[in-house]
Amino acid sequence: MKIDKVGGYIGAEISEVDLATCDDDAAYRAIRGALNDHGVIFFRDQHLTPEQYIRFGQRFGTLFINNNPGIATLENHPEIETLRKEPNELSNIGDEWHTDQAHRDRPCMGTMLYGQVIPPYGGDTLFVNTAAAYERLPASLKAAIESLSAIHSHAFLVDKAKIRSGDVDGRFVHMDRSKEAVHPVVLTHPETGRKVLFVNPAYTYCFVGQTHEESQSLLNELYQHALLPEFGCRFRWQPNSLAFWDNRQTWHYAANDYHGHRRVMHRMVVQETPEALRSAA
Repeated sequence: MKIDKVGGYIGAEISEVDLATCDDDAAYRAIRGALNDHGVIFFRDQHLTPEQYIRFGQRFGTLFINNNPGIATLENHPEIETLRKEPNELSNIGDEWHTDQAHRDRPCMGTMLYGQVIPPYGGDTLFVNTAAAYERLPASLKAAIESLSAIHSHAFLVDKAKIRSGDVDGRFVHMDRSKEAVHPVVLTHPETGRKVLFVNPAYTYCFVGQTHEESQSLLNELYQHALLPEFGCRFRWQPNSLAFWDNRQTWHYAANDYHGHRRVMHRMVVQETPEALRSAA
């Protein structure tokens, strides 16, 4: 198995391994180590049946089963979500920088995406490393956020989509409190021990004790810093490519630049373990 870095702070491509047949514990320890070290790992030319894909995912934790009727899953395989955009559709899923399931009390450990139908151009997925971003924050910003917590809201995400489409008039009016969680702004990664910046543009509504409007200046400063190009990498999809990212230390963004073409991906979400997120006290 060969591991090649993609960027200086994030991303590695792993080759010379067949995930359909790999059963070696040492190989899986190396894969998990690469995920911890690089935040997101990529595999090419993997030919997996749904059963093999599920077996691979289960090596890293319990797989999340989404009960949302709006998310399609493979027949007889509820662990595998089907994300598709048809040629006549203009919107896609994930076209805002985010961490998956940040609005849950226990966000997921990781996400896997397996390319099925890939457009002839576009549709890349972009990533940034929020551990590296935290480490390179100015000392004054670290001091400003070290004791803060933030509210992460799924309703905030939904409202922004409605505002962009013109369904509502620019106000966040559907704040469903049952779909939000509070997390410290600075977390410690449970496996690497690195401190991580845990806010993101899609889900983070405000800091605890502040209004949405009062929080925006500092949040935007953190976002602009985290999105410096050196903290990121970009993955060009091919059929049978697989990406696996660590939601505890990354953001990702699905580029929506392939209108008129079909894109189909199979997604699996690896659940967080109970001790996996803890405050960087």
